[in-house]
Amino acid sequence: METRQELTYEFLSNYRKLNKMTRTNLNELLETYLPFNEFMVLRLIREQSHQNVSQIAERLSVSSSHITSVSEKLIKKGYLNRMRAEEDRRVVYLKLTEAGEKVTTEVEATITEYFHHKLESVTDEEIIVFNRLLTKLLDEQ
Repeated sequence: METRQELTYEFLSNYRKLNKMTRTNLNELLETYLPFNEFMVLRLIREQSHQNVSQIAERLSVSSSHITSVSEKLIKKGYLNRMRAEEDRRVVYLKLTEAGEKVTTEVEATITEYFHHKLESVTDEEIIVFNRLLTKLLDEQ
């Protein structure tokens, strides 16, 4: 029987491998669309419109300068627009364009299909247990 420390180490090792494999696979799948970090910004803006750069940075746990750089790329690609707040013209919000909405939807479908394929050999019961474990770990923050 493995010790708790050995089990924890195995969990950590597998988690890192899974994370790296998933990131690599998703980046390869999405290279025809856009980098994963750009997609994350688009998805967040779609989920909650009227967010400024600092709010997005906080939600993604990155710097505001990183979001500024990413948003500039997305604006050049035609996926985002800047909108000034009417109540305070100094505040700038980011808004999805029609093209940004379309690419976000396409990428979401690609990611969903990727995970659907990855989970084909996993039973419903295993997914339920795994989801409970993830929820438990997330609740302990």
